Amino acid sequence: MPPPDDAAHPGKAPSRRPVVYASAAAALLALGAGGCFALTDNGPRLSGGSVISLGSPPSNTRAPFVREFISLCLDHPGAVSVTDVRPVKSEGGIAIQGFAVRPWAGGGSVGEPGTLTAAGYHPNGRQQVTITCSAGRAELAVQLERTGDGSATLDEIAVDYLSDGYRRTVDLTAQITLCALHDQVNPNCR
Repeated sequence: MPPPDDAAHPGKAPSRRPVVYASAAAALLALGAGGCFALTDNGPRLSGGSVISLGSPPSNTRAPFVREFISLCLDHPGAVSVTDVRPVKSEGGIAIQGFAVRPWAGGGSVGEPGTLTAAGYHPNGRQQVTITCSAGRAELAVQLERTGDGSATLDEIAVDYLSDGYRRTVDLTAQITLCALHDQVNPNCR
């Protein structure tokens, strides 16, 4: 049996259900609109330059090599934290043992045997980029290690970062060769 109609029962108080439903709908709509606005990703995006091909001096397997090679900057003001750097395209056994970011020190792409710390970087600190592309750039250095017996190449890296709480990745061209001792075949090692 259907519930009684309020108009048909003059002695009964009118139903408050339409008011309650309308209020709840308005509250959900306002919350949804505010939630969508809060979840909009307006954080800065990281970009970087590629590097020219560079061969390292011949080295023993597992000897650390620091490559200071990628310029990084933001598309608009803000800050991003670099959380990881990974090889994307590599050949011959190459590993990234660490990375660090600092303001651009000038000069071109440089590579040298040794560790990030020995090269003046602070790999255990906060790896943050705060400079926009129109104002300058930051410098990314990676500590590499040749893990195989022969020469190894790294053609592309992925840089993972956080921007306004969102995880992002940018892939950058690297083109570096870590040369094995006595490699006369690879053109970057002669």
